[in-house]
Amino acid sequence: MSDILKSARDRLNENLMEIKQAYVNFVSQNPEMVDQIEKTVKTSSYLFEALSKNYDNSIFISELITSACNLFAYANTKILLKTRNLISQTDENKFVAKLKQVLTVVEFSQAFLELSAGRLGGSGARWAVIVVITIIKTILRCLLLYMFDSGLQSPALVTMINKTSIATQATNSDENENIYIGKRTGHQMATLSSSYSKWESPKPENMNCWNLYPSTLNKREKIGECLHIIRPMLHLLSTGVFGTKSLLPWLAALVVDTSSHALIQRDHKSERPYNPQEKQELRRRYANLIVYLLRSPVYDKTTGPRIHKILHYLSEHLPLAHYVVEPLSKYLPAWQRVYFYTWSD
Repeated sequence: MSDILKSARDRLNENLMEIKQAYVNFVSQNPEMVDQIEKTVKTSSYLFEALSKNYDNSIFISELITSACNLFAYANTKILLKTRNLISQTDENKFVAKLKQVLTVVEFSQAFLELSAGRLGGSGARWAVIVVITIIKTILRCLLLYMFDSGLQSPALVTMINKTSIATQATNSDENENIYIGKRTGHQMATLSSSYSKWESPKPENMNCWNLYPSTLNKREKIGECLHIIRPMLHLLSTGVFGTKSLLPWLAALVVDTSSHALIQRDHKSERPYNPQEKQELRRRYANLIVYLLRSPVYDKTTGPRIHKILHYLSEHLPLAHYVVEPLSKYLPAWQRVYFYTWSD
């Protein structure tokens, strides 16, 4: 009997390995098709959410589909980078790579886990999941910052790599071998043996954006990045002390966020400029300061009523506007509860 079970187990393992290898081959040979499939699935989830009349259920189902799609997209990206020998130089340390993988999975699953906990266990379970996830993210990011000099850290969604660009990059790998990337600054320049003109800088589209070394942060900049990392945890702690309706947690998060920006900022003429990916992350953080207007309790008391008044005015005075404005006004409170929380990125 044991021999039969062992044989069945071995056969199952072989079948699973064959399926895995077939999937890896499909992804590596058809990156554009895989990219289009991912985009189609995401778009269908958004359309379902827009057309559904049950707002809470549609957001839950849409978030389930989006989270699963993001995880598959991340796995597919890893497959492409590995099969095309374009593994990031910053991930040479296997432990660092594992930390980043765990952090990515947590980030992609966060909203869905919060929604699931709220539906199954109520508000208490939802807050428990939020606290646990925030603690995990804070610890992992602090480890990456202080133990492995990870530089400015970007959310996984921001750093996702377009699969078509990976395929293009692989075909241009010979050209990229002649590009030198500074280990400390991330500055890129053509080598003497490259085919680039002596007076011409390497083109940005030929750069390996996932191969850039993180910029080395000085003590002041590390403090600023640390403030950005621990901001969600500080907000949750102050919310536990003062309550969800108090303005103090919101103010504390805003002050910490703006202080982080001030400490991280580098002069445009600095000899240590941030690399392109880090500059993109800084721009995203600046833009996210506007999102504070959509976060409670400011949204509940000030921004929300004004937005609804504007939407009501547009619905009454613009032809056919109510077909768009009415669903939007009903979705906005649900989106605000799910996506515009202060402990997010």
